[in-house]
Amino acid sequence: MSAAIDTGLNLAEVADAFPLWGRFHTGAPYGSGHINDTFAVTLDQAGTPVRYILQRINHRIFKDVPALMDNIARVTAHTARHAAAAADASRRALTLVPAKDGKAWHRDAAGGWWRCYLFVEQARTYDLISHPWQAREAARAFGEFQQILVDLPGGRLHETIPDFHHTRRRFESLRRAIAADSHQRAREVREEIAFALSREAMADGLLNLQAGGAIPERVTHNDTKLNNVMIDEATQAGICVIDLDTVMPGLALYDFGDMVRSATNSAAEDERDVTRIESRLPIFDALAEGYLAAARPFLNRAEIDHLAFAGRLMTFEVGLRFLTDFLEGDVYFKTRRPGQNLDRARNQFALLRSMEASAAEMEAIVQRHCREGSWGPAVKRNQREISRPEPIASPPPREKQPARVAARSTPTRILITGGAGFIGSHLAEYFQGRAEVRVLDNLRTGHLQNLAGLDVKFAEGSITDRDLVRQAVEGVDYVFHLAALVSVPESVERPAECVELNVLGLLNVLEAAAAAGVKKLVFSSSAAVYGDNPATPKSEDLRPEPRSPYAVTKLDGEYYCQQFAAAGRLETASLRYFNVFGPRQDPAGPYAAAVPIFMQQALANAPLTIHGDGGQTRDFIYVKDIVAANVFLATTPGLTGTYNAGYGGQRTILELARRIIGLAGSSSVVQHAPVRAGDVRHSCACVDKLRAAGFQPQGTLEAGLAATLASFRVGALSDLSRP
Repeated sequence: MSAAIDTGLNLAEVADAFPLWGRFHTGAPYGSGHINDTFAVTLDQAGTPVRYILQRINHRIFKDVPALMDNIARVTAHTARHAAAAADASRRALTLVPAKDGKAWHRDAAGGWWRCYLFVEQARTYDLISHPWQAREAARAFGEFQQILVDLPGGRLHETIPDFHHTRRRFESLRRAIAADSHQRAREVREEIAFALSREAMADGLLNLQAGGAIPERVTHNDTKLNNVMIDEATQAGICVIDLDTVMPGLALYDFGDMVRSATNSAAEDERDVTRIESRLPIFDALAEGYLAAARPFLNRAEIDHLAFAGRLMTFEVGLRFLTDFLEGDVYFKTRRPGQNLDRARNQFALLRSMEASAAEMEAIVQRHCREGSWGPAVKRNQREISRPEPIASPPPREKQPARVAARSTPTRILITGGAGFIGSHLAEYFQGRAEVRVLDNLRTGHLQNLAGLDVKFAEGSITDRDLVRQAVEGVDYVFHLAALVSVPESVERPAECVELNVLGLLNVLEAAAAAGVKKLVFSSSAAVYGDNPATPKSEDLRPEPRSPYAVTKLDGEYYCQQFAAAGRLETASLRYFNVFGPRQDPAGPYAAAVPIFMQQALANAPLTIHGDGGQTRDFIYVKDIVAANVFLATTPGLTGTYNAGYGGQRTILELARRIIGLAGSSSVVQHAPVRAGDVRHSCACVDKLRAAGFQPQGTLEAGLAATLASFRVGALSDLSRP
């Protein structure tokens, strides 16, 4: 961040243009970027400080700000969808906050362009890489970012800076600057000019490969300095790629090359003593390892073979840009002192000399990581390497994005009954790019909006329709059965309807799946089967005491699944969900769950209503861990029977309400209502059986609540921005 930022800015006034809750408290410059003016602002939300990022966009550089913001809106929405499997999803992708007028930006009275993001808390960036793990994590994050954008929908992105990495045109710009010498500076940089001109042939290296069809155009970040990745302070994992102004069409090699340029440098970018500058091979090794771990599935051989060259090329290109800007009077890059751009150019050229001397070692490092890495479809799960020629990608550790399934002549197909509902839509979202997804839903409680933007084959109808079910399972590999009447009070009011849907409908699905040769069916059951059995925590061998028609039908469903598996007709497994919560859980209706209702009420500063005294306990589990458990059971051959799905902890409803009020910074109070029919008093899972099978949930209650609240806030912001 330049020291030249206008200190007279009224950041409170700018913040007021966005629908941010709370009273403006402080604002100060943030970060070390060269282009935009970035500020961290803090708002007081009922005594809780909450930070946001405000950025004034440099419209002298980004001349079409609406096009720029269209790119960013598309990219942040897409990356958020891919990051949704993580318990802390709101920290894994930038969240753009629209202005009060509904636009993605705000223009102030002076004509400045502003945008706002949620602040990524408990994470930091590094301007200078001092340890290989930092480089490895950042490179993996950028590789995953590229991988996610492989399937970005909506057509080609705008070129926010045309020819940004067109090295030939950058070289010609230097020639023109030398010829014009508008600030009479060429004489003092004759040595640097000679160095640049002697390497002209480098400028066409990747451009010729692209023109010949050897390397493809991709969606790339185009500014992969390592300080554009947020590193989690607790796990030290790269969690979020930032500074998206230059995300646009480009070459994957540009991104890797710029990582090499920015990370391997042993000194700061404007170091004046060039004798201190070298390209650090251990850091390059870590970059290659981290990047290839994420990007290998989509890179072609020509891209792999030119990774080391890309580092040299991008160092050369950035040196050209710094030198050109110095000759033209320092009009592009911000400077804090005279001659800073010249120091930057000399720095890059010294770094290039070091890379040229180490070229053979860098090539060998890349090839070694290619040999050590797997090009096949094997994926790692629970610290075991499993080779599966037709896999569904298994859930990764929380700090990693899911690996893509290798290309197959016949894609894996899954059917999700009830796939337009809360949990089903998260399953559909997880399998994007990993399997062909079919969804069967009668839209009684599900919503097509939950599937917006997803590539699914949708059929509207009921699982009681045998012909429709037979069509839905035809050619399917795995079935995730979630369709059901899910409300306990509603089942008490309409028990016959509950049996028809939850039992007879399930039998239709089981019969059709067995006849179609489905590999496995995972049935969504419920902890409600335990009823008020006083034992706690509740293990799978505990005697069921169902108290509602809903609970009875779920227990019946488990028995039918076990019968089909025992008869050899269909491999099945059942998951007894405890209290699932997460984004897209509907707070509307008389039978909605506590978490979404409480969050909606807290954000509106309305009273939180508890049925009963609030002393009843529940084992809450974040929806992404439910998705992961479903995928784990489906992808583990021979794993059958019934398993609890929870965190193994207890929280009273009153404690939950108070925690949500605190997280939301709300002024809400708690009020009590009569106990609902059929509700159990205490519910806590014993999760030993599922964990012994090899599954370990990656989320926590606190992280899940924070992520869910963030999604509710974004939804509320979107509502405010609508006309």
